[in-house]
Amino acid sequence: MNYASKFEHDFNHEIGHNLGGVHGDPGLMMDTTDDILITTSGSKKITTFKGSPITNDAIRAIIGRTDMTSITPKGNVSGYGVVESKYITPAESQTLKAMPRQCGSNGRLKSIK
Repeated sequence: MNYASKFEHDFNHEIGHNLGGVHGDPGLMMDTTDDILITTSGSKKITTFKGSPITNDAIRAIIGRTDMTSITPKGNVSGYGVVESKYITPAESQTLKAMPRQCGSNGRLKSIK
C-alpha cells in the first residue's frame, strides 16, 4: 500500500476540519470513507489506496464559512459547529444537514480586520 498517499489524504482531511470543513462537504476531501482495495493473487495480498484530492468544491465550502457563527444549545454565539456556508448551493446545504451526527466544523477561519 502507498502509505505516503494515505498519510497525505488523512492529513489534508484533518487539516480541512481545522479550517472549518465538515463531513459531507462538496468534493471528496471531507469524505468519511477511504478508497482502499484489497486483492489477492494466489498467496499474495495487494492493498492499494486512492486518495481524495483537494478540489475547488471543498475549498469553496470551507471559505464560505469564514466569519460565520452559530447559536449553541445554551444560546451563546460560537464560531464552531457551523455547517452553513455562503458558497454552497441549497441542495449541498440540505445534504450536509441530513448527515447523521453532523456536528459542524471543528475549527474556523476568521478574517483579521
